[in-house]
Amino acid sequence: MSEVHSISRYGGLVPDPPTAAPATFALRVVVLNIGLSKAPKSTLSIWADSPLEQQCGARADRTLEVPKLKANGGKFKALVEGLSAPAGPRTLRLFADSEGKINETSEANQITCNYTVTANPIANLGLVGVAWAPTNLVTADFAGLTGQTFDVVLTVQNSGSKEGSIGTVKFLSGLKNDTRVLSCGSPSSDFTVRFTDAIHPGKVKNYKVQGIPIFATPGLSMVQVLIDAEGRESDNIGRGYYKSLAAPLPAFYEVGTSRMTPRGLGPLKRGGTADLKITLRNGGNGPGAVGVVSAFANGDELPLDEFNCTTGRGAGWVSTSEFTAQVAVKAKAKVVVKGLRLPFSPGKYYAVMLLDSTCKNQDIYEAFEAVPSMSVIVVEYRIY
Repeated sequence: MSEVHSISRYGGLVPDPPTAAPATFALRVVVLNIGLSKAPKSTLSIWADSPLEQQCGARADRTLEVPKLKANGGKFKALVEGLSAPAGPRTLRLFADSEGKINETSEANQITCNYTVTANPIANLGLVGVAWAPTNLVTADFAGLTGQTFDVVLTVQNSGSKEGSIGTVKFLSGLKNDTRVLSCGSPSSDFTVRFTDAIHPGKVKNYKVQGIPIFATPGLSMVQVLIDAEGRESDNIGRGYYKSLAAPLPAFYEVGTSRMTPRGLGPLKRGGTADLKITLRNGGNGPGAVGVVSAFANGDELPLDEFNCTTGRGAGWVSTSEFTAQVAVKAKAKVVVKGLRLPFSPGKYYAVMLLDSTCKNQDIYEAFEAVPSMSVIVVEYRIY
């Protein structure tokens, strides 16, 4: 039995793009055999506008002859050009094996994509991404100090049929639960920048914006971004979340390769002991101490538990003495938990390491969180 599905990738055509009538568009199509047997020759039918499901043998705007396809992923690729539709909301439809010649386990061979055709060419700008630029914000948890600034990279797509500029971009910061909504008219923005370069139809462009003020009140914060802020046709809004800190804090993360090292010669031995070695880097905006580090080696599944400030005192856990040395920003610290007891059976296991397992030293990750937490690092190892 074989199944042939039509899978489409739209060149410049995305859900609800404005395409100006009577302009034409092209379509890249992939027909895929996901069945267990070879698929015979078949027909692919395409309608530029067909909101209703089609019957086998129905007349289409365009048909393609699909060759034989091998089992388990055989593909046929084609570029279909010259499709068009009049102004208005439209539904593109593709129908694989439209003559119904193949005996299949499933006949779900029709897919659709809704789009809009406009009477005249227009730009349709959309904010599809807001990413932190590596400045004063910690890239791992997006945190910065009040009174400082941060940078972002905006990703904007023009899914229209005419080039356009994002024009004025407004930024509005507040706490995470801020109910204000940035719009073309109100409220007033905290930061404004303007771009005049154009984005061509179907293209994506990145814009770096520097010097956005961090929200003045410490806490979980949100920045709203509005592109094309002087336009009235739509509000293209994106949001980013970060932490506004009153004072610098550390943020430790794993660098390099952590490993279980046997105590003595040879490989890791059943029922033996080992040391867990790891290198940390302080990616925060202030110095800090690692604190007590606890580890557990005898786990045969990935840990899904919620760890707390007393977990490291439980049976089978081994803890270091407290690391009190202040690790500078961007500096590294090496940690070794010694004497971990290994399992008695061969197999794959997971060692779990908890940083600051007694929850004594606050870091960026747990700032403003209701329940104290610690960083969890998992190391996979194998006993033969």
